[in-house]
Amino acid sequence: MFPTCATKTLLVLACLLLDQVQLFTPLSRFLFHQDLQMVGCSTKSYTGIIHLTCAMKCLDTKKCPSFVYIPETSYCKICTDGYTVTGLTFLLGSGTYLVRNVQEFNINLPSNIISLERNFSGALLPSELFYLRAVLLGKGEWRINLMQTQTNIPFHFRRRNDGTCPSPCHAINTLTNAIWGTELYVQDFPYVTSQSFELHILFRSYYALIYFNRRLKGTYNTSRRAVMEIGRYVSIFGDFYVEELAI
Repeated sequence: MFPTCATKTLLVLACLLLDQVQLFTPLSRFLFHQDLQMVGCSTKSYTGIIHLTCAMKCLDTKKCPSFVYIPETSYCKICTDGYTVTGLTFLLGSGTYLVRNVQEFNINLPSNIISLERNFSGALLPSELFYLRAVLLGKGEWRINLMQTQTNIPFHFRRRNDGTCPSPCHAINTLTNAIWGTELYVQDFPYVTSQSFELHILFRSYYALIYFNRRLKGTYNTSRRAVMEIGRYVSIFGDFYVEELAI
């Protein structure tokens, strides 16, 4: 029996409705990473539940930054407390769903002209992850700010090429009540001209772990001057073409 015009129309409407439902389910808050896993997190496992339920259990804990789901066995493992996360590991096949407040692709940021700002739906969860894939342009100077207000910036990260430090280098700092702390200098990363680089920044309460092309390159500690979870939006600008931004 072949579908009639009426049934075809109903099928199309059903598909469109399903797409809309999936777009606004808890799963839409997550992005799947094929080769990334959070290390050290306290976990809780469930069996015999569907994908959507696994995502809901993660969001309901309020402190869960990621979960793993295996559809073949209906197995769910959620990270129950992001405060226990100690780092990241990059292993093929260790697929993880990470909570995402922002997900953007192909953002052209001309040098020193555009300041891109993205607001979060709420405060950062413990151990939420910032991800950037980009290509350097021009002098290769850029800035990334995790901000609460213009006078409170828990995490200020920039690449400098102005002679302030052995150029080029990276500088990290914290702005608290309009007062900067002591700037930390980090040796330049091994960028390759015209090739994409990846930056993962794992935020904890009082420090951040910085990974360049999936290798740990530095740790920044705010010395308890500010907590990362007060971040409300991220601001980036500089000499690069952003291919993907997520947090």
